[in-house]
Amino acid sequence: MKTLKQFTELIRNKREFLLILLLLTLSEIQLWYGDMSANTRQGMLVWEALFSGRFFQYYSVSSVAYAAGRMEFFSNYEMLVNLLVGIWELPLYIAERLMHCDDILSVSMAARVYAQLYLVIFTLLAGRALSRLGTELGLEETDSRRLFYLFCSSVFVLNSAQSVGQVDVIGIFFLLTALRHMLRGETKRYLLFLVFAADFKFFAIFFILPVILYRRKNLLQIATEALVPVIGVFLISLPFRLADPAGFAEKSVRMGGMLDDMLYTKLSFLKQEIPLFFLLYAAVCIAAYLKEPDKDKKTQDRACMHWILLSVICLFLTVNADKSYWYIYFTPYVLLLLMTHKGARSRELFAETVVTLVFGAWNVVWNYTNFNDIEGMPLKTWFHRSAYLHLNDLHDKLLSLPYAQLYGAIWALFVAWILVFAFRHRAGNDHAAKTDAGERFIPLLMQLRGIAGFLITNMAAVLYFLGKW
Repeated sequence: MKTLKQFTELIRNKREFLLILLLLTLSEIQLWYGDMSANTRQGMLVWEALFSGRFFQYYSVSSVAYAAGRMEFFSNYEMLVNLLVGIWELPLYIAERLMHCDDILSVSMAARVYAQLYLVIFTLLAGRALSRLGTELGLEETDSRRLFYLFCSSVFVLNSAQSVGQVDVIGIFFLLTALRHMLRGETKRYLLFLVFAADFKFFAIFFILPVILYRRKNLLQIATEALVPVIGVFLISLPFRLADPAGFAEKSVRMGGMLDDMLYTKLSFLKQEIPLFFLLYAAVCIAAYLKEPDKDKKTQDRACMHWILLSVICLFLTVNADKSYWYIYFTPYVLLLLMTHKGARSRELFAETVVTLVFGAWNVVWNYTNFNDIEGMPLKTWFHRSAYLHLNDLHDKLLSLPYAQLYGAIWALFVAWILVFAFRHRAGNDHAAKTDAGERFIPLLMQLRGIAGFLITNMAAVLYFLGKW
């Protein structure tokens, strides 16, 4: 009841209420991306495996479904993801059985709309977790509420969680919750939520390691804290590994492709190809270990967020740029550092708004195949017009002369901004005591930022209404 009361108070502000309506509308009218279809089926297969007596052979059940064309991708997630999605998708599994239907998603628009609403809920929960983490870092209630709004309305969050239907926002929720317990000294809860975060995406382990190296200098403590999430993920998967070794082995195939994306950028040195991610990440980890934690707890806590941001930068400035929906991982730590440095945050928020909106818009155009498929969704049903929406035409136009170098320039803008931002917010560069003359403009900027992010994420729908480019 206490949590429900806190959440009710959080959305009492009109802006937050409008945001919730915006997210729900976005989820229902935007598109039906291939990953969403596969993720939904993965969740429903949990019940199929359970009721057929083959729960621990889940991955083999998934393999059969994939071979039969019932899902677009093989189930490559860890079981915690499948279980959580499965709980939400249980009504769809029951509906299929009652209707004697092989694929309810192909025949029911309502089923497709329902299937992805859990991501709206976890986006709001992640925003709430970020808000509470901001409070732990010393933010007042008004600024903590602003964190919630800024996160949920970020173009990166809308693109990833609502439009392209990625589950990364769930892992972010668990990691932010883990960080809050870490700062509060609640070790058992911190490690438990860290295991949950790592089971959704192993990114959590990469992100947390520099923080562990910064906070702990004893090698035994470092090894213990770093290995807990690894061992936890292994133990969760162990029954499935033992009961279904062949099916579980198939799960790793697509994960290999994910690793290739992470190591996409390489540096040639002495006739050797060095993955740039490993080079940068090793440098961050070494620097974190050598850096002595600040004696002031508030400064030390902010430094932890900075180390996480640096690890995110190492990964996502070297990853395959087609994975635009992974840029959601920048958002919470940028906003935390931005809002806890009050001296120039109106200008910094303006810069963040401009850069992320420009970069987000270009990602929608560059990866247009992810953002223009509305077949079978309400928008297509209501208006009965072509679903291709000119995004492909816009993509082709912007890749031709004289626009051919535009993507490189926009990418350079994003890289320059994130590097300058990380440098400005390094530990010891504290300008929180200064007065920000532009503070009064932040509420208006937040609203404009949210509206613009919504329009960019729904660029396909905007072009749809315009009729032609």
